[in-house]
Amino acid sequence: MSREPIRVCEGSAVRVPADIYEELAQEGERVAAELTLTFGGLIRLPGALRFDNMIGTIATPRATLEISPKTRPGQDWLQSVLDLLDDRPVVIAEDLSASDSASQSTFADLIAQIYAGRLSRALATDGTITTIEPEFARSNMLSGRLRVGEWTQRAAYDGHIFPVDRQILTTRNAYSATLSYVGQSLSQHLRNPSVRRKLADAVAELCGGREVHEPPANAVGLILPDQWGAYLPAWELAQMVLKQRYRFGRRSQPYGMSLAIEPWILLERLLERTLTVLARQMGKTGPSFTSRPQRNTMFLSGKMRDDRRRHLTPDCVLMKDGLPIVNFEAKYRDYERTRAPLRSESYQAITAGRALGTSLAVLVYPNACEAEIFNVRKTGHPPEELATIGLDLFGYRRGVGELERAERLGSLLGNTSGTYTMQIGEM
Repeated sequence: MSREPIRVCEGSAVRVPADIYEELAQEGERVAAELTLTFGGLIRLPGALRFDNMIGTIATPRATLEISPKTRPGQDWLQSVLDLLDDRPVVIAEDLSASDSASQSTFADLIAQIYAGRLSRALATDGTITTIEPEFARSNMLSGRLRVGEWTQRAAYDGHIFPVDRQILTTRNAYSATLSYVGQSLSQHLRNPSVRRKLADAVAELCGGREVHEPPANAVGLILPDQWGAYLPAWELAQMVLKQRYRFGRRSQPYGMSLAIEPWILLERLLERTLTVLARQMGKTGPSFTSRPQRNTMFLSGKMRDDRRRHLTPDCVLMKDGLPIVNFEAKYRDYERTRAPLRSESYQAITAGRALGTSLAVLVYPNACEAEIFNVRKTGHPPEELATIGLDLFGYRRGVGELERAERLGSLLGNTSGTYTMQIGEM
């Protein structure tokens, strides 16, 4: 019987049984190295492990460890992560033994569930993927282009068989094989029997019931034709799985399926998406508003060697008619623990605002907390105000909620008393 997953909150230590301590520690260190973390990683403690700046699944043949975000989100945080991933690095090794318990999904299990749904919907929409492929056949009918030389050599004793090259419409193509291979690989990670059958049925229909033991040689990076656009969601997930499989190379023995992400990146991405919507809404009337992602800004001048220590990089800036008016700093930490910005965070945001000449600096947190506004002493020097707001990072859904978050940011900006004029249209 498989062990129950070990569950831990990011940044907290968890006790690990002695017989699996070393293999989990080594796998966690390997994953952290592959992610090239900006900071944090796995910390070994006596009889315990701690994971900083990592969330997801760390798995070996004998054990699985689930790392949840330190902001203590709801049970559906895994979907929020997937909706924000895009092309960010995700670590996926090869194999995960299914747990006997289906009550709580692991990250890998969720990917398999999502893939099953995407593949089934695509089949229901467009049917199987069929393409015209070249085929060589020996046939007693002359159907195709005859290989004359080969037929001549055999004509004396086998002249009724024609070696021909022909074009056929078939499901035996690189696209079907790629999707089927990934589906077969992921099916073993599904704990729910009905969902496992759903994925198996979809794969069987897609590839005509045949086993696909290896993906096509050109599977990684292969571009899906536009006419099969219904398969694009499944295709993008399949590419993510394949890229990580090839990244680590072939395994000589089955290993766990580890899947982890550096979470602070997700908050920056959510902030960028929210500001893009906000700028578009504000620009419907009056001035032109745009959002600008990270760019180095000099905050110190004078005779000193330019070793980048006189530069800082705001996470995002809201521009009005090409001029910066609000600077934003994303801070991936549990704001609920302090209920106030840390001094270092305030220094960073105010310094960036001073260098940019903005009237408002905003600190953004992953919690679902309300906005607060603080006055910065010595009025008349930008920024005049510092604000904090939570964007509910792990409540995000792609295509849902961007406008609501933009409205909350717009409301915050409208409640400040900076020296700039905010013309906010109907949100």
